Formats: sequence, C-alpha cells, structure tokens
Amino acid sequence: MLTPCAAEAVPLALFITPGQTEANYFAGFELLGHCGCKLFGGAGYPQVFMTDDSSALHNALHIVWSYSQQNVVSPYEDHKVVG
Repeated sequence: MLTPCAAEAVPLALFITPGQTEANYFAGFELLGHCGCKLFGGAGYPQVFMTDDSSALHNALHIVWSYSQQNVVSPYEDHKVVG
C-alpha cells in the first residue's frame, strides 16, 4: 500500500502473502485495520484507492473498507497524483 506525498508515493504498509486471492488481501487489510493505530487521518478508512483491475483486490477492499472509493487505473497510462 502506498500513499501520495511530495515525493510521489511512500509505503504505508507491506503485506507478504502466499498469493493474490481475495482471502490473502482480506487478511492483510484486516490486520492493518485492527493494528490499534488511528489510520487514514483518524477516519478509519482511506478515502480513495487507485488499483489495477483485480477483482480479488476490489472485493477484499470493499469488504474491509466499504466507504472507500475505488478507482481502476490502467498500468499502461501515465499517472499523476493530484493533491
């Protein structure tokens, strides 16, 4: 997980999983959500996710952080973080 900043993006969290299944993503997001820290500006969930088109990733994000907006981004386009 990356978060935008003046240096473009910095790591927020790193999940090491045995695969890229919905269950794997869900486990990592749940651990982050229950770490005891006031994450995401105290909101408890990120406002927006920019992801690829992985349905497993989208499903897990929606289950854990259903209030977050999800934007699918093509890996072949040039992206700029607007802040």
